[in-house]
Amino acid sequence: MSLRNVLHFLSKIASLTSRWAAGLAAVILTAMMLLTGFDVVLRYVFDKPIPGSLELTEFMMVIVIAFGLAYCALQKRHVRIDLVVSKLPDRVQAAMNGIANLAFLGLFVVITWRSFFRMQSMYEGQLTSAVLFIPKFPFVLLMIIGCAILCLVVLRDAIDCLYQAVKK
Repeated sequence: MSLRNVLHFLSKIASLTSRWAAGLAAVILTAMMLLTGFDVVLRYVFDKPIPGSLELTEFMMVIVIAFGLAYCALQKRHVRIDLVVSKLPDRVQAAMNGIANLAFLGLFVVITWRSFFRMQSMYEGQLTSAVLFIPKFPFVLLMIIGCAILCLVVLRDAIDCLYQAVKK
C-alpha cells in the first residue's frame, strides 16, 4: 500500500468521524442552549430553576468541545501564526507544518492515553456530580473519543505535510 493510498484512507476515516462528531456536538449545543434558556425563564419568571442545570451544561460542554476539535482541525480553522514560516519555500513550509503536526499529535496522544487512566480512576471511585449524582466517567470517555478523532485528523495532516515536503 503506497503512502498516497494510506493518506486517502486516513482522509476518508478522519473526515467521516470528525463530521459525525461535529454533528453530535451541534445537537448537544442546541440542547444546551435550550436548557439554559428554559432555566433562565423558569428562574426569573417563576422562581423555579431547573435543578442541576449547571451540571448538565458542564457535561454538555465537555462533549461540544471534545467533538468540535476534530472538525475544526479537519477544516484547518485552528489559530495559526505563520509570520516567519510564510516567507519560506513551500517544501520547507510543508516540512515545518508536518513537524508541528507531529508534535501536536504527540501531545494529544499523551492527553488521550492519560485521560483513559483518569476515567478508570473515576469509574473505580464512583465519582458523581454533586446535585444529580450523574457518573462522571462516561464524559471523560467521550472526551477520549473526541481526542482520538482529533489525533486521527492531525495524523492525516502530518502525513500530508510530510508527503508534500518530499514529493518531486
